[in-house]
Amino acid sequence: MKRVLHLLLILIFIFSSCGKSNKNDSDKLTTEKTEVQLEIEKPNAEKLLNNANTFFLNKKIEECKKELRILLKKYPTSKEATEAKILLNKADVELDKIRIEEELIKEEQIKKKKIIIEQATKKMRKKVDKLENITWYRDITSPQYTNYNGFFLYIGDRGFDYPTLRLRIQYKDSDWLFIEKYIIYIDGLKYKTIETKYGDVERDNGTGGVWEWLDIPVNKNSEDIVNDFDVIRTIIKGKDVKLKLIGKQYSKVKTITETQKNALKNVLEVYKVLGGEIY
Repeated sequence: MKRVLHLLLILIFIFSSCGKSNKNDSDKLTTEKTEVQLEIEKPNAEKLLNNANTFFLNKKIEECKKELRILLKKYPTSKEATEAKILLNKADVELDKIRIEEELIKEEQIKKKKIIIEQATKKMRKKVDKLENITWYRDITSPQYTNYNGFFLYIGDRGFDYPTLRLRIQYKDSDWLFIEKYIIYIDGLKYKTIETKYGDVERDNGTGGVWEWLDIPVNKNSEDIVNDFDVIRTIIKGKDVKLKLIGKQYSKVKTITETQKNALKNVLEVYKVLGGEIY
């Protein structure tokens, strides 16, 4: 029995030693494989210089400089490092040249846009608010003051920002309406109702009568099926457009004239030129 037990212990030792040996051999091969792989993947000075030259020829200057910096950092004493320094200077010169060209193109684009805006705004009445750094545009046929009847669009432009587009409805008469809502009829169909809340409609009076006005943004989103831009476009195309102003007790109907339609169209065109998006 002791002899059998002794034999089993010897066999266990042998198999255990073989397992460790195989594991050590496997680890050694893995390490050697990793070192070889790293050596293959390691970028050398020649490869880095070739990459940099290719990027330079393809006008990818930033990528070129990146390769050259790696080369100079890892292989500062190599023969390629000397060429790398020369190419780096060329890359800096080329980058400055590209930046100057981009600035000239940008300036030319600004000049062209300025000319286009000047041409487009010839039909506009312009008012500059220097304190707020904003320029207001409205069609030359639209009223300048609140104490006139009017239905028109106008634009606020800060130059560097997206322009704003607003709709203004003005009522002037001898009697108050205390307007609560507006209904637009296009060619006999009720097309749009503009509901108002307390404070939306402003009021004033003076020599010659009373006036009430609504000033609201034109938006692409609306609670109705059609958005505000659809309403404006349909008004412009409409043959017979009526605006009903509904007050607390009384109401009045105004006709949107051809002059007012043309003014709406003119303002939309300028809005687009200034960078506004029409939906």
